[in-house]
Amino acid sequence: MRGIPSNRTHIFNAAYSFDLGDHTHNKLAGGFINGWQVSGITQIESGADLSGLSGQNFGMNLNGATLPDTNGYLISNVSLLGTADLQLNPVLTCNPTANLGTHQYIKAGCFAMPSQIGQSGPTILPAMYGPAFFNSDLALLKNFAITESKKLQFRVDGYNFLNHALWSFPSGFNNLSLGFNPATGQVNNPNFGIATDKQGFRVIQLAVKFMF
Repeated sequence: MRGIPSNRTHIFNAAYSFDLGDHTHNKLAGGFINGWQVSGITQIESGADLSGLSGQNFGMNLNGATLPDTNGYLISNVSLLGTADLQLNPVLTCNPTANLGTHQYIKAGCFAMPSQIGQSGPTILPAMYGPAFFNSDLALLKNFAITESKKLQFRVDGYNFLNHALWSFPSGFNNLSLGFNPATGQVNNPNFGIATDKQGFRVIQLAVKFMF
């Protein structure tokens, strides 16, 4: 499953519905207190495979970097590996998933551009996963009997009712594009591997339905 963007190692989905029962035999009070139902859906998923989203070399861009002491000979798969049929990959200098900062999922400092004849990074990068996903929706409803065939339903829906923030990468996955400064050889994308977009907010919906 490595390299597949839809790969999430752990997925848990739970759907539930409970009848809260009757709590009073008083006919008037029971009309308001008895017969409520609660239902919901909870989703918990581990992060997606990041290399599957942007390719095993994260679209590596050397920005015209040249081989040392070659009078401007460009670094490429042809110049280093002798063929256009092999992909040139970044060189790993440390574990890109260790000692990460807040909302950081890949350490940019662990990547270096290949700069020697025959040099290329690993064909398959270590497993790197993005932000986890968590969402829980909740509904509370009750049917009020008007006549034998007519009912009035009152319903409250809470989408993401825990108001849990979801961090993600911007559309276009610019934060997963690996570019290098040709002069310094350092990654020139300061947000590489960092989830900078914050999504998710609580939505409350009230509804009344007449059934006949």
